[in-house]
Amino acid sequence: MINFLETLLCIITTIILQIVELYLIRKISNKKLIWKNKYLIIIPVYVTIQVELNIRGFQGIGTIATIIYFYIMLQSMFKCTKEESQNYSIIIWTLALLIDLLIMTVGTLFNLMKFYELNTKLYKSVASIIMTVLLFLAALSQTFIKYLQKLYKKMEKLNIPIRHIFLIMVVFLIIGATCAHFL
Repeated sequence: MINFLETLLCIITTIILQIVELYLIRKISNKKLIWKNKYLIIIPVYVTIQVELNIRGFQGIGTIATIIYFYIMLQSMFKCTKEESQNYSIIIWTLALLIDLLIMTVGTLFNLMKFYELNTKLYKSVASIIMTVLLFLAALSQTFIKYLQKLYKKMEKLNIPIRHIFLIMVVFLIIGATCAHFL
């Protein structure tokens, strides 16, 4: 029963995180969200798959799936072009990654690794809540939104093909998995 409740907590916190990420994208892009009822099914189903991948140790596949998922959803939800979807997905993923690294660093500094090892799902849920709050605060900061909009404009000028970004992500994930294996 505890495992079910922990998994449910992971799913709920991930859904809330995703809602805040979409809100942040709306703020950066100045585009209106076009809501369709099918999202009430798509979002929880995808989140459940993502949580299961992470629980089962397939974080790399989960990360790639998340970026692809956001890429597709942004085209549907905000009527973004492929390039816009690509760039917004990368910005959100990178921002979430940096916050995740910050949370892991703080957890390591405060010697929370024992807690993580004993309560992985709970630790990840708390980390997701912290990330959600930080992303929400970022969305409320006009200064930060303007910075992200400038970053988007710079990315737009680079015009990096999606296959190159995918290759960079795969290399990054391999390096991350290798580092995690040796820790």
